Amino acid sequence: MTLTLTNPSNLSEETVGFFRFIIQPSNLKTVLSLNDLKDKSKNSSEYEPLWVLCEKNNVKCYKLSGDKRKTPWYIFYIDLETPIIFLPTHSNSLKYKDFKIFKSVVKNIKSNLLQYYSQEIEVLIIRIKRDGTEGKSSFYTIKIEDLKGKGGKHGRSGSSDEEILFEKWKKRTPFGVRNVVNKLNYYTGREWVKFSKSWFIHRPPSRKGDEILHPAKFPETLVRKFITFFTKPGEMVLDPFLGSGSTLIAAKQCNRKGIGFELSSKYAEISKLRLDELNIHHYPPFYQNKESSYWKVVNGNSMQLRKIWEASSFPQVDFCITSPPYWNQLVRNEIRQKKRKEQGLDTKYSEINPDDLGNLKDYNEFLLGQQQVFGQVYEILRPKGYLIIITNNVFFNGRIYPLAYDTAISLSKDHDHPWILKDEKIWLQDDKALVALGVNYAWVGNRCHQYCHIFRKE
Repeated sequence: MTLTLTNPSNLSEETVGFFRFIIQPSNLKTVLSLNDLKDKSKNSSEYEPLWVLCEKNNVKCYKLSGDKRKTPWYIFYIDLETPIIFLPTHSNSLKYKDFKIFKSVVKNIKSNLLQYYSQEIEVLIIRIKRDGTEGKSSFYTIKIEDLKGKGGKHGRSGSSDEEILFEKWKKRTPFGVRNVVNKLNYYTGREWVKFSKSWFIHRPPSRKGDEILHPAKFPETLVRKFITFFTKPGEMVLDPFLGSGSTLIAAKQCNRKGIGFELSSKYAEISKLRLDELNIHHYPPFYQNKESSYWKVVNGNSMQLRKIWEASSFPQVDFCITSPPYWNQLVRNEIRQKKRKEQGLDTKYSEINPDDLGNLKDYNEFLLGQQQVFGQVYEILRPKGYLIIITNNVFFNGRIYPLAYDTAISLSKDHDHPWILKDEKIWLQDDKALVALGVNYAWVGNRCHQYCHIFRKE
């Protein structure tokens, strides 16, 4: 069914457009804002505690009400870095029909948010329960992805009266508390603790269109996690090795300014085109920004970064995230690049460009060039600003070159630009295809992880 929306005066056209885009197709009819919900809940003890909780955390939320329904049955939070969509209940069970509709709508929202906004979403069923005689409420939650094998059906099959019984509720508020003194980001305490884990599994969506052309693209969904943790909306993000534009795409999607340097004119142009394509999508108010100069692709050599930056009068950088060439990995990686060669796709950044760090044959020369680039990043980054380098070790000529470790050491020992290595996060790629390396002959590992080094300009 085509979605039709009622547009209350306190909802912007962008907000309505956003809901229209991410929810279709569905059986929803109206979108109401938090103010409407508060008015309707004045005489109701059912949902009022939830709205109070929203106000305390300065979180905007929007109600989506289904066809022919007089009461709200699920809520979509839009102004969190990790939005939440949930279905509220006051018992351990739900009508099977309601739950089925909820799941179908959630499926569309999750798919569209990830595909067009690189945005993940947490899906919950929330039980609101009165505690004691004081009238206070407690919140119990179940994640929808954890329901397999944990709920039981009751009632006649296919009946509108059929219900699903849920078990193993977890007592917690629907979202963590956002501290007003947080100087780094807009994360709640819960989101902060979750991100601080030293390793993570990330399965990015499949590449499409122009994304396939680049031989070593890293996913916007991954970049966005770091950008939203280490910056606030409106701050400036830099990528000195832009490639096909992942960092600027992620920055634009979450309302951060962005400037990227790309040596190849081919990939610089692809980055610009991909940025322009984002303009056709509606963005929620929290991320909306229409300034055409907000994101800039510089077709230039990052070895000249400081010079170009000053000549262009670019502003100070708040955060830098990038994935430099892994030395000569693309030049000599015949096995993993075989399929790309057969399809006529690029297998390395450039063929003969001497300014391309990925073409340097000497390992120590590569480390020095990389150090010089990040030395210039240091000079334009604000004090206390962070640098994230996503890299890996390299297998070459029968041995491992510890590129990830040597990168950390070389930047830490640069006395003119004293980067402080704060930590590392390990990106586990459990969806990476395994290749038969050294079978029946010698040990050659399938490296299914990346190092995400975290530096700070103290």
